[in-house]
Amino acid sequence: MAIKEYNLTEGKISSVLMKFVMPFIVMNLLHVAYTLTDLFVIGHFTKDSAAISGVTIGAAIIILFMFFVFGFAAGLTVLVGRAFGAKNYEEMDRLVFTSMTMFLMVGVAIMLILLIFAPLFTKLMYTPADAVDETITYIRINALGMLFVMAFNCIGGVLRGVGNSTTPLLYIGISSVCNIVLDIIFVCYWDMSVAGVSYATIIAQFVAYAVAVYLLRSRGFRYKFYLKDFRFAPKTAKAIWDISIPISLQNILASISFLILFALANDMGIIESAAFGINNRLYSLTLLPAYSFATALTAIAAQTMGAGMPERAKKALLLASFYAFVPCCVFFLFELFTPHLVMRIFTADEAIIESGSLLLFGACWEIFLISFLFCLNDFFNGCGHTRFTFVVNVLASFPVRLSIAYFLVFQMEWGILSLGLASSITTALVILVYLWYLRSNRWQKFTLPESTA
Repeated sequence: MAIKEYNLTEGKISSVLMKFVMPFIVMNLLHVAYTLTDLFVIGHFTKDSAAISGVTIGAAIIILFMFFVFGFAAGLTVLVGRAFGAKNYEEMDRLVFTSMTMFLMVGVAIMLILLIFAPLFTKLMYTPADAVDETITYIRINALGMLFVMAFNCIGGVLRGVGNSTTPLLYIGISSVCNIVLDIIFVCYWDMSVAGVSYATIIAQFVAYAVAVYLLRSRGFRYKFYLKDFRFAPKTAKAIWDISIPISLQNILASISFLILFALANDMGIIESAAFGINNRLYSLTLLPAYSFATALTAIAAQTMGAGMPERAKKALLLASFYAFVPCCVFFLFELFTPHLVMRIFTADEAIIESGSLLLFGACWEIFLISFLFCLNDFFNGCGHTRFTFVVNVLASFPVRLSIAYFLVFQMEWGILSLGLASSITTALVILVYLWYLRSNRWQKFTLPESTA
């Protein structure tokens, strides 16, 4: 069966949105299972606080760089989506072939940075002494899989741009199952602990890349990602860079602000460190609906704005925000009223459960609002206004979130509860700014160049 391309500018918008987003939800659920399995296996089969802390801190650092990758893929989706919506296939060719080279270069750079500076990153995180070796091990092994991560994210960015969300589900699904099985084998049976979950991850990443390339070549997709297709057109590269870098940087800077919060938790002690790390992984599950609808919205906004249909794009935003809010509200209620039960999913340590439950009480309010934040942010990105979202996210990540956190930690002395409340308050403030921008209609001016030739 051939890999299909879908025009997201046609048909009933609610049907188009749901059909396009469902594979995203399943794919992201598998990806979350992919990442949470590491923590579950380490938490329940080693029962080692240092190992838990090492995996969660190391993962937080890896995710910082992954956000850069995701930003590049999102930027590629916007550009390819706009060209596809405008039926400018020559432009699409330039974008895809140039992006292949750029993704390869960025992948090599990230891999080397992680390998060389793993000890420095570990130190900057105020990693508890007992968890330093585990954290460095986790970072360095995972660095080896970055080229595969870049490759299948490049493919995913192109496929989303042409309206295909099903094919990425296939290769991510197979990769996730592979990771879960290998986690169990390496940790439960071979007692490899942190190294085991790390090797399981990079093997699964290779599987995702291999399956993705196989699907493209065997099912007749217009781009097959052969070595001969690697090209570099300077103007095209600049366009990709201009749209992708603000997305990547806003993700990275937001992640850095969370890493600083993580460092504050680490400085409180090994229990708070483990509790914050578990909350970070749990967060990746609870934001899944909002993230899925927002990611889908990026492609829909890009295609509809490329076709000159801003009202259709706005309607997609409103529907996506509402659909994402319903499951987020369910997660919010669970975290608000049964935090101890939620924490027990990941650890049996009573001290960690108690600390994590207090953190969840402050952080759950962010989940209540997150669907609106994510959908608005990715809608503006899809419309090409990545510099605006970049500025807002930078201000939110540092002057706002960190100032609130430091005030609550050091002035109010509310401990780990402060870190959750700081994120919730910041989310509410950013939503207010985004609603003002939406009402101003500035987003209707598509800011991307007509051609990169």
